[in-house]
Amino acid sequence: MLIDCNNFYCSCERVFNPKLAKLPIAVLSSNDGCIIARSLEVKAMGIPMGAPYYKYKQLIKSHDGKVFSANFELYGDMSRRVMRAIYSFTPNVEIYSIDEAFVSFDGVGHNELQELALAIKQRIYQWTGIPVSIGIGPTKTLAKVANHIAKKQSGDYIFNISDKAKQQQVLANFAVEDIWGVGSKWALKLRGFGINSAMKLCQVDIKWMRQNFSVVGERLVRELKGISCLDLDDLQPKKSIASSRSFGKAVNNKEELAEALSYHVARCCAKLRQQNSKVKVLYAYIRTNRFREGNDFYHDSALHEFAVATSDTGLVIKAVKSCLNKIFRAGYDYTKAGVILTDLVQAEQIQQDFFAKPDSERNSSLMQIIDDVNRRYCNKGLFWGAQGVRQAWKPRCDFRSPRYTTNWDELMVADTAMPAKEAG
Repeated sequence: MLIDCNNFYCSCERVFNPKLAKLPIAVLSSNDGCIIARSLEVKAMGIPMGAPYYKYKQLIKSHDGKVFSANFELYGDMSRRVMRAIYSFTPNVEIYSIDEAFVSFDGVGHNELQELALAIKQRIYQWTGIPVSIGIGPTKTLAKVANHIAKKQSGDYIFNISDKAKQQQVLANFAVEDIWGVGSKWALKLRGFGINSAMKLCQVDIKWMRQNFSVVGERLVRELKGISCLDLDDLQPKKSIASSRSFGKAVNNKEELAEALSYHVARCCAKLRQQNSKVKVLYAYIRTNRFREGNDFYHDSALHEFAVATSDTGLVIKAVKSCLNKIFRAGYDYTKAGVILTDLVQAEQIQQDFFAKPDSERNSSLMQIIDDVNRRYCNKGLFWGAQGVRQAWKPRCDFRSPRYTTNWDELMVADTAMPAKEAG
């Protein structure tokens, strides 16, 4: 099964404010710049994903729509609650993204799968209030196809293509560019060969596919044929991890830039350890606003190569400060900074250096403790002093809803005041 939350960010906002149930909702990106999530009502207006908010501000307002700044702390916690509900059915879960999970049920009949999917859907809604769509198929790729169809169906939003005859019917009318793993370049190339549907792709010769689209293409065809090639968690670790944000206000001093870069390093290193990787090369950059009139545009970047790959946040923060010293120029108003960790290796495959000191067991244990605490307290437990406390450079979020589930000061308050007649 592929379990996918419907319009997840918008659904999270609706859970805590039922008055939003039928209203158009849009969620904005960093600094409230672009639209990154849309309810069905906003999609129906023809507003595209990633559109600049200012262009559609009046249109949304004219339809009594509501706009929210991205509340990633709330969305992350709600995601954990959804996944917890899924885990209550089986441990065979692969969390694919913040709002998606693959689930495997071996030995369960086709008809039972439908009932099981309905039970999962109902429990997720009961525990969290988040609606989901569920696609069922014998492989991950077919489950993705089924989920694509489930989202467009009314009723229970569950679609099952475990049956071979149903698979052929569905794939014959499924566009090749809508297949999971087929990007725009592949789609163009496939259509050049006359392959415009999932069914036609399913029927191609395996050897031909491998010769023209590598082993990845071969696996894709096998998956469409119902032969599972991607087990749970059978996804390659990321080859690079990046973090960047535009500032809420222009920054012109090195100390604030160092705070921002250290913050991004801490985020990247936590993700690095989550996939059991270490970094060999750090890339850091800063830049001003190229579109602001009257100001000279300046941007620069620097690389730092570690003698031995590491996942120690403290060491990477020290390195990013060294990079900043090389590229900082006084007298500029900087609007964005970011880091990229690249040349990643798995922790058990590190090439040691005779003269360099590897990560100590003590530091590794410290990183584990920090990650455990922050996982439990939604990244509010422990942080590095280099990240700053006030963080005045953080992006604007003028329309952010309360962090209902992770911040004591923003918990929902039950209004016990009742009119006299009702109280009687």
